[in-house]
Amino acid sequence: MDFEELYNRFFKDVYLFILAMSKNPDVAEEITQETFFKALKELKNFLNSKSHPFEKMDTLANGMILQIMRMMY
Repeated sequence: MDFEELYNRFFKDVYLFILAMSKNPDVAEEITQETFFKALKELKNFLNSKSHPFEKMDTLANGMILQIMRMMY
């Protein structure tokens, strides 16, 4: 799986998950973008992981949500 396939396969699910958590479409877009950017930076380790790619995206998204929410409040 390359980054394009990862993005195409999981973008909608990641975005909707983040939107449900943040309740703000602008924040959800930003966090989704940052989540995929982080996945791209860590692509080799990301794809070699034994975890399912969605589990990894979920972990990245949760971390990004917490980080941004801390900055906002």
